[in-house]
Amino acid sequence: MSTITVINHSTVELKVRVTAAGSDSGAGGSENWFSLKANGGTDSWGSRKQPQIVYYVKSENAGSVVYSVYGVPGQTVHIY
Repeated sequence: MSTITVINHSTVELKVRVTAAGSDSGAGGSENWFSLKANGGTDSWGSRKQPQIVYYVKSENAGSVVYSVYGVPGQTVHIY
């Protein structure tokens, strides 16, 4: 298993979630939302051996836009 690392380079705190779909489903990796501090906040999602979708929001208000990017195990997703 590998990890998908996410770094928040933006100036606002983000809420981030990484899926655990396909054969990663039930392998122990969390799909919960986590906070990433602004200006370099970093976290890693383990138990991923397949590419997954990284979701993030810039606000926790109802109707906020949910962004998505492609996450690859062993690589880092940079959010600006």
